[in-house]
Amino acid sequence: VVSGIAMPSGSDKLYTGSTDETVRAWDCQSGQ
Repeated sequence: VVSGIAMPSGSDKLYTGSTDETVRAWDCQSGQ
């Protein structure tokens, strides 16, 4: 379950944090 989302200003990356204590980086251009 995603518990937080961050997208730094000027970045094309989206970061998500989950309740299982994982952090994932997503590329907004490719969706991966």
